[in-house]
Amino acid sequence: MAAEARDAIFARIDKLGGGALQRLLLMGESPASLLLGWDSERWRGRAAGPQRVEGLGFEILLLPGLTEMLGNPGAKRLAWQYLVASSTTHA
Repeated sequence: MAAEARDAIFARIDKLGGGALQRLLLMGESPASLLLGWDSERWRGRAAGPQRVEGLGFEILLLPGLTEMLGNPGAKRLAWQYLVASSTTHA
């Protein structure tokens, strides 16, 4: 089921002009699990900043989920740092 959902999302991105897409924001562990096949351990050990996934022509920016940001102000700060750094590299 997850593979079908992932394929459908990436097919939709391609249909919308995936070649023009520069980055995809994923907020929280569930989207990372669904789209990237990551488990909880991989999510917790993720590298800071944008991720490159082989076969995709755009970067994926992994951000903390909204619930995590509400409960942990440091997570919100980290999300803003990622967004600012990502936007300045593509300006």
